[in-house]
Amino acid sequence: MTKAKILILEDEDASIELLKNYIQKRKDLSLAQISNSTEEALKKIKKNNFDLAFVDINLQNRSGLEFIKLAKNIPYFIITSTRKDKAIEGLNFGAIDYLLKPIYENRFKQSLERFLVHFNKSKKSKKISVIINRNEVFIEEDKIIYLEIKNKYLTIFTEEKIFSSKVSPIEIQNKFIQIQKSILLNKNFITSKKYLINGKFILTLNENIDLELNRSYAKNFKLKR
Repeated sequence: MTKAKILILEDEDASIELLKNYIQKRKDLSLAQISNSTEEALKKIKKNNFDLAFVDINLQNRSGLEFIKLAKNIPYFIITSTRKDKAIEGLNFGAIDYLLKPIYENRFKQSLERFLVHFNKSKKSKKISVIINRNEVFIEEDKIIYLEIKNKYLTIFTEEKIFSSKVSPIEIQNKFIQIQKSILLNKNFITSKKYLINGKFILTLNENIDLELNRSYAKNFKLKR
């Protein structure tokens, strides 16, 4: 399952805690970032990809609507507000729904389902074909965490299973990035990046798989120490 990466842009602690709690209950969502200012959030989206942002329209420093206008690389937004008229205004800026504060879980679920209809349509996965034990097997790209080619064998790691076959030509989309000579990973599964003292970077996939990024392939990432 490809988890939708969520950004919360909110400056009220109570609303942050509610959204955080609702999101963390779901297996199909990953809370990737929490920001309390438009400036901070704009910096975050330059380094990370998000699928959905919950945006407080009444931020103290700048309007959440300004963020929506500037955040061109986030496909979906849900407005949060204490005022219905302001929340509805957010729909004119491309938000798919709004939540009035205090945010109730049932209303959150309704809004989220609206997002997931769009998200799942956009994520319909291409399948790759590999030969395993003389049988052709089709594997959905979106379920592949990473691939490793070693000793003339291709090993495909998914969330549910590990597949191994003799190396054969396969076509994969640009969501896969090379991090070592023998490893390609699905960038949608990256949950964190960590710099080590010895000059190496560790990429964490799906929150429980750590892989080292070879310096030769560091150009594929925007990484800072």
